[in-house]
Amino acid sequence: MASIDSVIVQEFSMVDPFNTRNVVEGLIYKNNDQYGDLEIHTVNGIECKQYIHTTPKFYYPGFVKSPKAFKEGRFPRYESIKVYEKIDGTNICLFRYKDAEGNEFVSYKTRLVPFLSPKGLSGFIVLWRKVI
Repeated sequence: MASIDSVIVQEFSMVDPFNTRNVVEGLIYKNNDQYGDLEIHTVNGIECKQYIHTTPKFYYPGFVKSPKAFKEGRFPRYESIKVYEKIDGTNICLFRYKDAEGNEFVSYKTRLVPFLSPKGLSGFIVLWRKVI
């Protein structure tokens, strides 16, 4: 994990479990302002830089350890946003990315990983395939 001017990033190189022909490489952000966002550098070894905004970090109200702060900001450009009630505490984000030829792919991630993983957290890939 690296820190660049208070921006904390971690490099990743991973096979997308929902598009298994794709090896995606880039950075995942771990600082508050970009928490969980992806910066994709290559897909299948070919450069195709793109920035993926994921679920923003919201601070919890009340007497908890999360900072009680509000920061003015703006959402990135979007065509539509769907908001659902978060019941069980798990955040799975659907996102789209493209390869160098412009082919679009849909995948899913939890907050601080680039893609859902078959390991840990009850094997989310198996569970998520049932949901979709």
